[in-house]
Amino acid sequence: MSAPTNLASTLAPPFSMVSKYFIASVLSFVLLCGLMVLFSADIQGHHFQPKLLAMTHIATLGWITMVIFGAMFQLVPVVLEVKLFSARLGEIQFWIYTAGTAGLVYGFWFFHVGVLFTVSASLITLAMALFILNIVTTMGRVKQWNLTGLFLLSALVYLAMTALAGLLLSVNLGYPFISRIHLDYLKIHAHLGFIGWVVMVIMGVGLKLIPMFGLSHGYSTRPARVALVLVNIGLLGMSIEWLLTGAAWLLTTYVVILVLGLLTFVVQLVLILKHRMRRILDLGMKHSVVAFVYFLLSALFGLGLATVEIESTELRESLILMYGGMIMLGFFSML
Repeated sequence: MSAPTNLASTLAPPFSMVSKYFIASVLSFVLLCGLMVLFSADIQGHHFQPKLLAMTHIATLGWITMVIFGAMFQLVPVVLEVKLFSARLGEIQFWIYTAGTAGLVYGFWFFHVGVLFTVSASLITLAMALFILNIVTTMGRVKQWNLTGLFLLSALVYLAMTALAGLLLSVNLGYPFISRIHLDYLKIHAHLGFIGWVVMVIMGVGLKLIPMFGLSHGYSTRPARVALVLVNIGLLGMSIEWLLTGAAWLLTTYVVILVLGLLTFVVQLVLILKHRMRRILDLGMKHSVVAFVYFLLSALFGLGLATVEIESTELRESLILMYGGMIMLGFFSML
């Protein structure tokens, strides 16, 4: 048995715990696909409508975040060479998170946004807090940090921000207390989740796995370091400007910085692939390449939405739905 295999078997948590996350993720994906077919008419029109919100959260919470939880429980100990703090805590988190997600999706679907909805959102927030505690405590044992660890640590910060924003927005639906328009905060919540949490994890893990499967050596990681800085500056600045409704030129500046950061990471991937020893890409690597093509297109599409004035409300809503679909169905599903 090889040394990496020994390391993985020693440090990784029991697969019986991790597999629950993967199974739940697959079931959520199947449910999402079925609902998209049966209720395709509800996908059209404005993005803030009950069934579309329910399907979006099946995708983001039940499918994408669920599989990230499982993957991080497996990968973080191996990548950072430390034992997971508590597999038992991961088990408890799963059941709390699953119950919360089911309740939230039910609440969105029928737009019952009372006590059950708020309790469900609170359960999700609690589960995410347990996950962050588990992973941060695990990371506290790391003796030597690497670039992947910095991406994952950033992702955890954004997960906390996303969870808090989501909880406040959930409470506001049933018991309004926010004076501004709900949708103004929704876009902050969405981008903190999509870019700050999910994309940061994918970039960090990709830095480790793509060179591993492509047998890449001798490449510079400077573009990834630059990308980490630019994405953090751009995303935080953009979120603050949305929150404070600051000057339009400043918001545009942060959006451009964010997109430059994402494009710089694509440059890093190109460098990794250029230095690979395995010249023929296997099916999994081909999927990853196509996914990051959608990643590039989504970044440019988002830049256009943020900087180009679109007079037609109907056209803008259609483009927003295309933007979300390109990210979830083009980028995430191809990984």
